[in-house]
Amino acid sequence: DRDGMMKGYDLALIKQVSQSVNIPIIASGGAGKIEDMSLAISEGGASAVAAGSLFVFYGKQKGVLINYPTDVTF
Repeated sequence: DRDGMMKGYDLALIKQVSQSVNIPIIASGGAGKIEDMSLAISEGGASAVAAGSLFVFYGKQKGVLINYPTDVTF
């Protein structure tokens, strides 16, 4: 329910799933900033993250722009 919202991943759900299974979990849906991706791994227990809108929409008007982070540290 957070896909495309850019308000952060559902960390509680990611954590619940990651603690319930013995396979890698990829968090998807909700990333609005780089920190959201880091939290999905460190707090949610995800093995990896996916993001779309974070890299496509830019600024207040959400103009379409392919955007890549310059410094990513997890």
